[in-house]
Amino acid sequence: MENNVFTIDYVKQIFDDIIEQVYVVDVETKNFVYVNQAFLQHWGEPENKKCYELLQKQGHPCEFCSDKYVTGKNINKTYTWEWQNLVNKRWYKCIDKCLKWNNKIVKLELAIDITDKKQLLEELEQKKLLLDSIFEVSGASILVTTNDGVFINVNQAFCDLVSFPSIDLIGHSGLELGIWASVFDRENAFDGFSKENKIFLKEIQIYDKNKKVKHCLASASIIRYEGEECILSILVDITDKKEIEFQIYQYSKELEHMNTELKDFVYIASHDLQEPLRATSTYCQLIEKTLNDNKIKNKDIIKYSNYVVESVARMRQMIQDLLEYSKIDDKSQKIEKVSLKNIIKDILKDYSLIIKETKASIQCSQLPNINAIRIRMRQLFQNLISNSLKFKSEKGPIITINYTDEGEHFLFKITDNGVGIKPELQGKIFGLFKRLYTTEEYPGTGIGLALCKKIVEFHGGKIWVESDGKRGTTIFFILKKC
Repeated sequence: MENNVFTIDYVKQIFDDIIEQVYVVDVETKNFVYVNQAFLQHWGEPENKKCYELLQKQGHPCEFCSDKYVTGKNINKTYTWEWQNLVNKRWYKCIDKCLKWNNKIVKLELAIDITDKKQLLEELEQKKLLLDSIFEVSGASILVTTNDGVFINVNQAFCDLVSFPSIDLIGHSGLELGIWASVFDRENAFDGFSKENKIFLKEIQIYDKNKKVKHCLASASIIRYEGEECILSILVDITDKKEIEFQIYQYSKELEHMNTELKDFVYIASHDLQEPLRATSTYCQLIEKTLNDNKIKNKDIIKYSNYVVESVARMRQMIQDLLEYSKIDDKSQKIEKVSLKNIIKDILKDYSLIIKETKASIQCSQLPNINAIRIRMRQLFQNLISNSLKFKSEKGPIITINYTDEGEHFLFKITDNGVGIKPELQGKIFGLFKRLYTTEEYPGTGIGLALCKKIVEFHGGKIWVESDGKRGTTIFFILKKC
């Protein structure tokens, strides 16, 4: 008897030292025979409460009772089960067994709190479901392979990319199926992978079932999949993008060739046309001289001859303007820091006589420095100021030049009090050879504003006009900062 008491006390001592809850219940009365310290800390003293009263807050044995699994014919069996206590909402893994305790048949239960483990497993399951969903619905191709390139798992996007059903991919390698053209191609695609254990957005080339080239951006990393070390790869199909880039490259080469031919044509045409125009002008002057030398006074011939000379002069100016227009997008021109203040100063100095004759007033704010082609900035501001002086109203021209800092660029504004531009004509004025007036009303070739537009756009800017069509015009244009 003493040995038996000693054994129970010894067992109690062991149970009191463990962190999991242990309790012993009389099978017949459902009274607590023993509880360990972990149980007491969680539930308190059982006092005279039965197990279902303390643990389940019920007045009758609970449906979770395990007696039938460990009593009767199962008296020597151990029963392990999981359940959630409805009082504290925590999950337990319970290990139950019947045994003799001071000559009574009792049930001993070890209750291991697995709530945190359950929650963790649930979170992992949710993450797995999320990853599985991403794997299947992703527009990018996702594949898991062995280190030797044998497919373990692939998503639908990859199947669509290579035109193979998944059943034909799993268990086979890309080399075996012709997805890689050669061992060298695969090694080249994964070059550097052994050092970093990953690649990121590397451009690779694979083939589909029909031997059509597929260009992809590949990212890959070492992962553990179902307990094995594998390679997770994500491929983004950029085949269409590559084809578009190639078309753009071809178009750009063709455009470059056409531009070269156009420049050559404009240059040759302008120079070749200059000679007959010069000859025509010279012969008209000789006709006039011959008439004067022979004292032949024929007013009609002299008048017509003057018309020809004037027309030739206009044609020559148009050809020179056209040649200048063709030079604007020459990328060999030097871009430098340009003082717009000095540009305006030089223009006003050159226009001092016409400014005096027209009684013009020109006010200019302190303009900034920009990175640009100096001669083009001179042409831009000179043409715009010239237009404001030319298309003046009955009053003397009043011209203001200022700008505002718009962050990444400057917004320039040139305003005058001239004749204005009707709204319906404002979309035409920047076209080549577009004139709103006859040469008798206002001289010119109709290239000036087209030249301005091309200069501004060459420098990455934009130009537009505002006018009510009755009085005054404002030209706006944007130029990048230095």
